[in-house]
Amino acid sequence: METETQGKRVLVVDDEPFLVEIMKESLSLIGLEVLEAYTGTEALKILTNNDVDMLVTDLSLPDINGLELISQGKKIKPDLICIGVTGHVREYKYIDVIKAGAIDFIKKPFDIEELQVKVMRAFSERRHIKELQRLSQTDPLTGLLNRRSFFQKLRDEIKRSGRQGSKLSVMMLDLDGFKEINDTKGHLEGDRILKESAKIIRSKIRDGVDVAARYGGDEFSIMLVDAPESVLNRIANRIKADISKNLECGLSIGYATYKNGESAEDLVSEADKNLYTDKKKNKMARAAELVAEQNLIPIRDIM
Repeated sequence: METETQGKRVLVVDDEPFLVEIMKESLSLIGLEVLEAYTGTEALKILTNNDVDMLVTDLSLPDINGLELISQGKKIKPDLICIGVTGHVREYKYIDVIKAGAIDFIKKPFDIEELQVKVMRAFSERRHIKELQRLSQTDPLTGLLNRRSFFQKLRDEIKRSGRQGSKLSVMMLDLDGFKEINDTKGHLEGDRILKESAKIIRSKIRDGVDVAARYGGDEFSIMLVDAPESVLNRIANRIKADISKNLECGLSIGYATYKNGESAEDLVSEADKNLYTDKKKNKMARAAELVAEQNLIPIRDIM
């Protein structure tokens, strides 16, 4: 349980210094870094200016109602874990505390062990929720975003691009010859090819800026932000070269740049059309190579 709280930061708020000290010592014992405040106003300043993972606050503060502090704290930091504490149980209903954004509620006087357990459980629950969110957004084989999440991020970026006038492009990628590998060498080898392809794609894009996804089957997609055509070509060529060199398949790529008024689906569709143009060209080139090899005819004479 200690790993759930180790290195995390909690803000304790109460207008009674001795209670703040008790909570501070108790939570430090389970690996938490503890910040302290004695008013709601002071707490909001700390939340605004510091990275804080959890808020444990008394609900009866001298300046700001504790429920309001929780509500405002969640606006400042949407991922903030909040626990309400009060000795005035008749004034506050559990449901009101939860509606304000808290995950739990502690009645005064409280046992130190109860405080520690509830705090540890809250961190554990957040980790599980985040893991479920991650699983719902990612492809389990490659670890890239899944198609649904890709479209959501693309729609969000289109809105931002419309406001700021930034450039936005989508690149579609399809593994050439993957079906033959899957059919002749089995699904385990096919899975390996997909995972290695995802690693190569991830390594060639800008972390925290561009977004890669497994679009479906042996097809991948990339959203590229503020990338001129020269950068798009460079990224495409690097991915294609790395996959051709290290894996037993080739790669076809098509991309499109957002035009005002287009939907996410329009942009992907345009990139997809360009992808299949490239795929057709690659098939003709491979066919010409095979004919040349069989008949010992120079490829230039066939093409």
